[in-house]
Amino acid sequence: MKIFFTIIEIAAFGSAIALAAARFFRRDDGGSAAPVRLGAKTTALLFGAALVSRAVLLLLCWGGTHLSGFSRPLAETWSRWDALQYLRIATQGYYDAADGWIRIVFFPLYPAAVRLLNIVIGHEHIAALAVSWLCLSGACVFLYKLALLDADAAAARRAVRFLLLFPVAVFLGAPFSESMFLLLSLACVYHARTGRFVAACALGGLAALTRSVGVLLAVPVLLEMLGAYGLTPGGWKRRGADAVRQFFYRAPALLLIPLGTAAYLVMNHALTGDALLFLRMQSEKWSQSFGSYSNTLDVTWSTLTGGDYILRDKLLLWGSQLVVLLAGALALPAMARKLRVSYSLFAIVYVYVVFAPTWLLSGFRYYMGLWVLYPALAFAVRRKWLDTALTVLFALLAPVYAYAFSMGWLVF
Repeated sequence: MKIFFTIIEIAAFGSAIALAAARFFRRDDGGSAAPVRLGAKTTALLFGAALVSRAVLLLLCWGGTHLSGFSRPLAETWSRWDALQYLRIATQGYYDAADGWIRIVFFPLYPAAVRLLNIVIGHEHIAALAVSWLCLSGACVFLYKLALLDADAAAARRAVRFLLLFPVAVFLGAPFSESMFLLLSLACVYHARTGRFVAACALGGLAALTRSVGVLLAVPVLLEMLGAYGLTPGGWKRRGADAVRQFFYRAPALLLIPLGTAAYLVMNHALTGDALLFLRMQSEKWSQSFGSYSNTLDVTWSTLTGGDYILRDKLLLWGSQLVVLLAGALALPAMARKLRVSYSLFAIVYVYVVFAPTWLLSGFRYYMGLWVLYPALAFAVRRKWLDTALTVLFALLAPVYAYAFSMGWLVF
């Protein structure tokens, strides 16, 4: 199977890179777009949809767990798995005598926001939910505006719907950093698309302080910056006389994105004396180091078919991850053909990086953090029956995974 998985890796990523490169050299995705102005009613509806959807899902999970004999306070229903790590960081910091520096692998912006809000609220579980829900609401607004740059309002609504109904959307409301990362990523790319590059880079830097893959936002921002000034091969005819000067005047702002990662390394050094301690903790305590997509596929398949897990956990964790690993990679060539170069190249790099850890347990959740996915789905299902089928499928799977997560089953 290893040879077969290597062939999939080469075929999927190789063809996607080739298609994206061909588009880069032959097509012109255009310059910066005009900003989208949303009315107060539309913004309120987007916020309302996000907040109501999380409230309904939380109540369903709370009721379901109570009926199953697991009585927990409503606000703690989703305080499971890594959520507990974020909550401990927010209330106690990164170190404790029992676990040492094991939590240093979690990036600091989300728990810092929870800590600040908890000062006002005085209840860390409610503070964490509030941060996640508000970030998700903001992410819906920027996703809607981003989709409107390339499509109509119907497609923008589909994109938001698919985000809110994604099968593991429970993580968008639970005390996890996914909602914050999506908000910052979407806001970053939206500002880059509309020519506000300093703001885009600042938002990218904050995303890099939220999750390690946030630094990859430098890819779409750089490509949008090149396109805005006609400095891509396909857009060379649009290049103005002072385009190069303007580009190099604004290009240093790109350093703001890796600055987020640098701030995290400085925090590591300030707290532990070792800027790279998180890498050792990832390897020693979390059994993860950087590998390859084919290796992860092989480990996932081997564990699914021969591991000691019970059937429920095999299907929820390893079965789901296998489907996502295959679908995520095999969808890349289609994205490279249809989407903007900045979108497709980001998707290629992001998917490879998040699927490369040697002992991957959260592939489904990490894939959900790919902001490109939701406009891509919205553009791909323009036919009514496809839209309906995908919506129904997501709507059926989302409460299943949310309930499983709430019960503490292996949904990471």
